[in-house]
Amino acid sequence: MGTQVAVSFQDLFLSKSAPVILVYSDPMENSCPAPSFFAFSGPLSSPSHPNPFPQQRPIPNPIGDDSYFSCAPLGDVLSVQTFYDESSGLCRGIISRYQNGGARAVGQCRLHVDPAETVSRPHRLCLRAETSHSRRGMLLHGTRVAFRQHPEQEPLEESWECYALKGSLRFWFTIDSTVITLEN
Repeated sequence: MGTQVAVSFQDLFLSKSAPVILVYSDPMENSCPAPSFFAFSGPLSSPSHPNPFPQQRPIPNPIGDDSYFSCAPLGDVLSVQTFYDESSGLCRGIISRYQNGGARAVGQCRLHVDPAETVSRPHRLCLRAETSHSRRGMLLHGTRVAFRQHPEQEPLEESWECYALKGSLRFWFTIDSTVITLEN
C-alpha cells in the first residue's frame, strides 16, 4: 500500500499591476505541480512590441480598491477552461484559447488546485450574479458561469443571462468576491 503525502497550496500574488509577461511551464510526470512560474511587469525592451490586450483599470470598481482586474476578448474563442470554487461552485477564473493560437487568463486560474471544466468552440456565455454576507457582515459577490456550445442547447433557469461571444469579458476579484461583466 502506497504512502499518501499531504500537499498544501498557498496563493501568491505576483503583481498588482498588469503583468507584461507571465511564464508557466507544464509539470512533467512525477514532478512538482509547477516547476516554473513567474511574472514580469517591468518595461519592455522593444517599444515596438505590440500590445494585443490593452489593460485599463476601469472606474468605478464594483468590489473595492483592493480588487484585481483583468479582461479578455470574447471573439474568435476556440475553447475556454472555467475554474470553480469547490465549495460554492462560483467561478474563480477563465482561460480562453483563441483561433490565432493565443491564450488569455482572467481571475484566479489555479491549475491542478481548483476544479475546472473545458468547453470547445463555445457559442454563448451565460452568467448569474450572486451576493451574500460573510460571517463578518461584509457583502460578498460571486458569479456562476456556463459556456454553451450551441444556441439551441437546453435553457438555463430564468435568473441566468446569456450573451453571444463578442466584445470583452471584464473580471474583478478579491479573495472573497468576484464580479464579471461584458463590454461590447
